[in-house]
Amino acid sequence: MVKTIVGGVLGGIVAFAWGWVFWGILPFAMNEIHQFSDEAAVQQTVMMNAPEAGIYMFPHCGGHKTASEPAQQELKKKAMEQMANGPIAIVSVNPNGTGPFNQLLIQGLVISVVGGLLIALLLSMTRIENFFSQVLFVTGVGLTAGVLCIVPDWNWWGVPINWVAVRFADVLIGWFLAGLVIAGTFSCPVLAKSKR
Repeated sequence: MVKTIVGGVLGGIVAFAWGWVFWGILPFAMNEIHQFSDEAAVQQTVMMNAPEAGIYMFPHCGGHKTASEPAQQELKKKAMEQMANGPIAIVSVNPNGTGPFNQLLIQGLVISVVGGLLIALLLSMTRIENFFSQVLFVTGVGLTAGVLCIVPDWNWWGVPINWVAVRFADVLIGWFLAGLVIAGTFSCPVLAKSKR
């Protein structure tokens, strides 16, 4: 259990540190985030039409609650046509912001450490003893998470494939590096006497 906890915590810290480098220092991720030509105008329009925090999209495929059933079906049909032909957008609106950046860093670290602990726990339930196989297992969990959580955005929301590739690179490299640490911890002589 000591190996699992130590490996998970250290692996999570490494994954978080990689994310800091990837998003804060390397140019790849930010190059894929575009800026509106008139950000102030877009912000004003969004705030006028988004009365509360939440996810908004256009076209909205749910129809209008006050419309009759036939009218709702017609609205849904038009929305599906616009989904196919564009333009489309999905926006997360938070009128109050995200809070201080330091708070986001702490939350991000906690998320990565929890992820590291869960992956280390999964690894401890296997019979994988080979170092490189353990690294491959952790990287494979990252790959699986990417396929299930990142690729659907491309499929359903039309997210550009470049953005998918950037996010995949972050996840795969981050959890490969974490895998090196987790596997190294599992084979550490100091912890050799402790059970996984």
